[in-house]
Amino acid sequence: MVACNEKARDPWLYPKGTTGWAKSLRFENSCNFESILQLCRMAFGNVTYGEQLQNNLNFEGQEYRQYKCQDFKRALLPSVPSGAWSDSLVTDVELGCQSKEELQNYAEIECGRPLRFSTFGGECPNKMGYLEIAFICDGQIHGDLFRADTQVLHDFHERQFEVLKTYIYLHNQLIKSSTEAAKEELSMLLVLTMHECDAVAWENDHVLNQTVWSSNKTDLFTGGSVSRRRIIAHAKHHLLYIGSVRSILLAHYAAGLLKGDNNNPDYEEIRCDRPNARFVKGLADLTTGTPYYSEIEPVIFEAYAEYCKNHTLGIDRKYLNFLDRIDGVEKLRGMYETIFSNGEISNKYILASNSGLVWKPMDIIMSLSCALVFVALLLKLLVTKMRIRVVP
Repeated sequence: MVACNEKARDPWLYPKGTTGWAKSLRFENSCNFESILQLCRMAFGNVTYGEQLQNNLNFEGQEYRQYKCQDFKRALLPSVPSGAWSDSLVTDVELGCQSKEELQNYAEIECGRPLRFSTFGGECPNKMGYLEIAFICDGQIHGDLFRADTQVLHDFHERQFEVLKTYIYLHNQLIKSSTEAAKEELSMLLVLTMHECDAVAWENDHVLNQTVWSSNKTDLFTGGSVSRRRIIAHAKHHLLYIGSVRSILLAHYAAGLLKGDNNNPDYEEIRCDRPNARFVKGLADLTTGTPYYSEIEPVIFEAYAEYCKNHTLGIDRKYLNFLDRIDGVEKLRGMYETIFSNGEISNKYILASNSGLVWKPMDIIMSLSCALVFVALLLKLLVTKMRIRVVP
């Protein structure tokens, strides 16, 4: 339910001051149809306009009219024939109800040609129009504006694994070193190498985070509507960012195990049964004003679980079918403790090298940056401290 009072002393009562009330109640200071419609959609998503109730509400000495938000009755499509595709558009919250002709125009922009079939949902009262159009479009679907490129993470993980091999080699040289000074300086080299590679990776993450999961949803809108397909594509692409953060944490965890440390990574960041809490909130924000969240969430969660299975550092996918379970993190930690232990890498569970990888510019830059930093630091240390000798 929502409530309004056009003469309220506090024009910004929504949502301030509502914490003592039920979560199903929201306030507004304007009582016109458009304001109540917008408030209902922003507060609850899967509803449409509000119908006024007979009983008013007293809140902090003010009388408020109460409105019950009506259920969003979705547009239903028949089965999609071969050679065609379907999608659904919902009007922007600020745009409100639209005529069939206006909604068809939005859908044809998305389709790129006249629609094969369309139907409408989210009906507004008194023939004021609709909030949704579902349609079938002939021909090939447009390329996604936001596409999750799993190859990027696959290549990134391969490069990380190479860094770990170098790390092990240097670690073993450290153990063999005969002087305490050599041990101390080589240990510092290991730390600097990992820090510099992290810096490159985190800069990449920053760019992904800013460009992929922006709060500005302009690119998701066609005219005055948002597409279900575009939201899913946008959310899937953000898995690239989530995956790269998870990859860095797992690489650090592996490096720690190789040194004999056992500092467990953040459970929330490496779990695969669902994305982390920030992602879930971002998805909820992205679907504000639409009835899409409940149907998109399982699609995205399943995609993320598959993403983890395909992109977990150093482990073949065939061993990772458990990752979509709640206890998946604990099982994964056990596998890492088996693979990476005290300066050795076990072949158990290891992903076989794939020589057919196609490198992309971003991955080449990242890998070369880490390699060049490592070589520069090594040469500098060897030139200034000749007593250290690393044997290949």
